[in-house]
Amino acid sequence: MRVKALARVLSAVLMFSFILSGCGNVDINKEVATINGEKITVREFNFFLWTVKERMQLEAQNANVENFWDTEIEGKKAIDVAKEKALEAAVSNKIQMQKAKEMGITLTDEDSKQITEEKKQYVEGWGGKENYQKLLKEKGMTDKSFTEILEKLKLSEKLYNKVIGEGTEYNISDSEIQAYYDANKQMFYKPQVKAKHILLKTVDKDYQPLPQEKQDEAKKTIDEISTKIKAGEDFDKLMKEFSQDEGLEQYPDGYTFGKGEMVPEFEEAAFSLEPGQVSEVVKSAYGYHIIKLLDKIEAYYSIEETKDYIKENILIPQKYNEQVNKWKEEAKVESNQEIIKKIEFETE
Repeated sequence: MRVKALARVLSAVLMFSFILSGCGNVDINKEVATINGEKITVREFNFFLWTVKERMQLEAQNANVENFWDTEIEGKKAIDVAKEKALEAAVSNKIQMQKAKEMGITLTDEDSKQITEEKKQYVEGWGGKENYQKLLKEKGMTDKSFTEILEKLKLSEKLYNKVIGEGTEYNISDSEIQAYYDANKQMFYKPQVKAKHILLKTVDKDYQPLPQEKQDEAKKTIDEISTKIKAGEDFDKLMKEFSQDEGLEQYPDGYTFGKGEMVPEFEEAAFSLEPGQVSEVVKSAYGYHIIKLLDKIEAYYSIEETKDYIKENILIPQKYNEQVNKWKEEAKVESNQEIIKKIEFETE
């Protein structure tokens, strides 16, 4: 798992959502919970609450749910579900920080340098030092508290790497990977199509545009070919007569391809057709195409193509999360629901 890259992405997502938010109507130094005697403040809780809020809103938009915060999720108001998720995330984070301390995990000079560089990127991304400081002040944060967030992310990364390191139970076997692949094969669906096309070029062999008159001539001819096909003339006969595709000789029976393998316009048109259907004239960077779809193919990424992804991004994180949950069960967790209920945020 690319933890370092993921940590940077996570920090960007979390901080972006936090900057969009306010700090609520409760004293930010009040505690919402204590974990093994160590408190989680409203300031910390808000950080996770607004992150959860942004994610839940995004998911709701994907599902076309209107007035999301007025809806109920399994008998609870959406806002209450968000607070539960935020508390869970805050507790998890606090426990991991405690475990990192127990294991003697600390930040090295090199870690501090990396954090400083990451912070510079945020300062630049937010319009310079003055605007950076203004944004932090508006949200009840300081340069120090922002640095602490980056430090926690770095410690989480180092804890993860130590827990899953060589010689631990996190050495996933091939049989575990195969079992996951077999049980979740639909995740690795790779749709393909087989298609033929007639191409009239608008670029030369160096992919430079042809003179405009040549391009106009190509458009006129391709329109005439399209008319002939619609009138019932044989597609293959016209393809052999007119197509300027150098690959025709090598692939006379058409191309089999998946998404991301052809120029976007060609791909979009091909995947929108049904077997036996012929497209209208399609313009791409190469020229004008008429596409005939031959077949839609059910295909999947192989176990060899997916095993590293399954191991690093699914099975190891799952085991790590199970470990974090065990730490939670062993921890003394006390929440202050009265304070949590008072915390508000805008729902628009």
